[in-house]
Amino acid sequence: MADRPKTSRHSRQAKQPKNAKQNEQAQATPSKPSETPKLAKKPEQVGKAQQPMEGEQQQPQMPNVEDVWTEAQKIRKLLSSQVAKLRREEDVSNIPRYEKLAEILAHLRLLCVQTLFMDYIYAAKENVEETLWQAHVLVNSEYRNSLNRVRTAQLAVLKSKLETPYVRFLKLSQRFYEEYIRRLANRYGIPELQVAARRISSEQKDAEDSNSGNGGKDRTNDVPSSIRLMALHSCYMTLIRLGDLVRYRLQVRHNKKPSTHLL
Repeated sequence: MADRPKTSRHSRQAKQPKNAKQNEQAQATPSKPSETPKLAKKPEQVGKAQQPMEGEQQQPQMPNVEDVWTEAQKIRKLLSSQVAKLRREEDVSNIPRYEKLAEILAHLRLLCVQTLFMDYIYAAKENVEETLWQAHVLVNSEYRNSLNRVRTAQLAVLKSKLETPYVRFLKLSQRFYEEYIRRLANRYGIPELQVAARRISSEQKDAEDSNSGNGGKDRTNDVPSSIRLMALHSCYMTLIRLGDLVRYRLQVRHNKKPSTHLL
């Protein structure tokens, strides 16, 4: 019987390292690289499916009272920084800068009122009303200081230009606090508040309120005694602030008669 050629065994042994090397390369390389990104995209696809369809209206989320008050405090700091900048520059001719204060203050009023009527007890603890009033005092003081720097005859034109936004600020502030008392009376229905609201309202304004369709829809029934006392105190302090605003207007325009319903 003929011997097998020796070369066949050696050739098989020679091919073995080559196959092992190919196996190592196959293990180090992913079989289907495109499969991994597909798995990674699944969470995004789920998130997209949860979004509302085009044309579908998403229900607005009610703001949290703490978040509203936090935003109000940020606006209060912005107002303080703007007033400080005006005092450093001492440029009373920059009338738009003073009008900018009124815009910031209007935003602060809105946020403070939202805080007050979202959670009255929380607002009382955070001293929201006093914070808002001190913001008015700050703006009023800046106007008065600026007017004192332009009292000379040479600056009469500039004085008149500065008085215009100042008087507008006082009028808007007075209307805001009058409306606050009316809304407070409408919210809680306390007889003393309703009397105060009628005292500061003209007959025409009363007619507008009665026809506005509000009809006390946001009124709180069965007002707790603690809230009743706080609301009465708030009304009392607001009337004092209204008196201050009238006095400021009289000091600017000496020939202007005071509002009789506030005196």
